[in-house]
Amino acid sequence: MHVSKHLLTALLAVGIAGTASAQSATNWTGFYLGANAGYGFGKSDVTTSTVFSTTGYFAASSVASINAIGADSVKPKGFEGGLTFGYNAQTGHTVYGFEMDANAFSLKDDRSTTVVYPGFAPTTYTINQTTKAEYLVTLRGRVGYADNRNLWFGTAGLALTSLKIEDSFSDTFATAAESVSKSKSKLGWTLGAGYEYATPDHWTFKAEILYLDFGKVSVDGGTLTAFTPATAFPTSPFTHTANLKSEVVRIGFNYKF
Repeated sequence: MHVSKHLLTALLAVGIAGTASAQSATNWTGFYLGANAGYGFGKSDVTTSTVFSTTGYFAASSVASINAIGADSVKPKGFEGGLTFGYNAQTGHTVYGFEMDANAFSLKDDRSTTVVYPGFAPTTYTINQTTKAEYLVTLRGRVGYADNRNLWFGTAGLALTSLKIEDSFSDTFATAAESVSKSKSKLGWTLGAGYEYATPDHWTFKAEILYLDFGKVSVDGGTLTAFTPATAFPTSPFTHTANLKSEVVRIGFNYKF
């Protein structure tokens, strides 16, 4: 009887401890609102090109040189940060849901190249090329594995940015000049992964990395002018292109309702 009392007490204690543990287990289900901040590292393939015309400004050798020198790449980078909203549903250890965010996205880089005109030395031409991304909006699905307060997740979905091209051409042969500054909204895709930790009082903290691909943007350049007074050469049109692929590493926090 004495042993039975001790056994009953022990079983009761285990039951109470198990109940307390179950009650303290994190439930990830619910809506949440938060913020994130991080840094983006990108690559943009850029081109500045023109065409040869018998009524145009450029010699055929100049066109070939410009088109070759105007094809290169820049590496935009900069701050990223904004607000996050989402929803999780939990079934066993599986957590799935959606997340969207709206962020400032200040990626930027440029290049400037000066080259001697083939056959017209010592005169030169200069190409300036800049790629910018001005905001970032994502809408993504999330799925992960939860172990109490720990959540490891993958994410994928759509990404939207404003891709801006700021390019110019100038020379010392006849003060030729052309420039463009244009922004275009560009829809792309994103894929990533991360880790999130939940505190006992509705707050969660996360770290994640996102890969973004926005494809290519092409814009028509401005009208080339040269000589004094300025003469327009519409048969020497310029085309400018840029694409953007980027990785964003960021941290964030959320409050679960």
